[in-house]
Amino acid sequence: MDPTETSFLARDAVPAAPDLAAEDAAAAAKLESLGSPGAASRDTLATALQFSGEPPSAKPQPYAFAQHSLLSAHELRKLRSDHEEFLASLAARLSIYFRTEFDLTLGSLQTATYRQLVSSLAQPTHVTLFQIEPLRGISLLEISPAFGLVMTDRLMGGSGEATPPARALSEIEVVLLDSVAQFITAAWCGQWRHRPELKPALLGHESDPRYLQTARPDSPFLVATLNTRLGKINGQLQLAVPFATLEPLLEHLRAELAPAAETAPPAVAPKVGPWPATLHDMPLALAAQLPGPQLLARALTDLRIGQVLDLPADAVQQVQLRLGGLTRFTGRLGTRDNYWAVEVTDVSNTA
Repeated sequence: MDPTETSFLARDAVPAAPDLAAEDAAAAAKLESLGSPGAASRDTLATALQFSGEPPSAKPQPYAFAQHSLLSAHELRKLRSDHEEFLASLAARLSIYFRTEFDLTLGSLQTATYRQLVSSLAQPTHVTLFQIEPLRGISLLEISPAFGLVMTDRLMGGSGEATPPARALSEIEVVLLDSVAQFITAAWCGQWRHRPELKPALLGHESDPRYLQTARPDSPFLVATLNTRLGKINGQLQLAVPFATLEPLLEHLRAELAPAAETAPPAVAPKVGPWPATLHDMPLALAAQLPGPQLLARALTDLRIGQVLDLPADAVQQVQLRLGGLTRFTGRLGTRDNYWAVEVTDVSNTA
């Protein structure tokens, strides 16, 4: 009998409410009798899928190991807050530029690989390629052709309130959109106030995202989706910046988010002024004190004139020189020119 036919018979014999353990054992026994390891493996997998209720067409999805979180929750929240502030300022300036109401809100701010970014772009579209000098990496600004025609119509004196039929942009309209792209990218650079030298440089355009080759497929990007409204017409822009460009800028952001203890400047010791010459000839009372023996209180009553008390063996090495009631120096007891003397061996840190 054909092994394939046998496997079909085995599957057709499954009752409506099968005993899974019994069916598995029966299927395994039948497959073993076929003597074909390859056929047995395929039929066992098909039977297991039918028992588990999973569709036979289900396929495992590859996991992108390169797609890992490059921003912490605090960093992403700070970036979102900064972008919302940047968009509020940009909307006011664009309203003046277009001489009509222009609204900008942040739809989403997320990380994506270059492959995911390109696959999400519409076809056709209008993508402006630009670079943030002096940083490396090429960024993208996507403007849908339909909304681009609305903006160019307004810039050329039209009302900008009607959606024109979809068509390719003319050279004049591309030049007009370049002025808008320059305006937006310059405002984006301006939000990084700690890097005033940042300047955008437009590099070119692309209408078909399949021909975009500005980064590796697994390169991470920060993608900001902007919801726009010009007059009564709604649209959407996408601003995508590679992490190669963002990395130097994120250092300042991370420094702002660091705990106060990590960012506090190191403690600086107070500067000691020069020794005033007027104190050179001022006499000071300096007392030398040796560590004495320890006695019990009741032994004090037995002390007599001429009685000898034993001192610790190292007492002469621990003479304390006191000034103003505080120990300032430690020294060693000795003699010099038939006088008792103390050689200073350590300076005390007593304030």
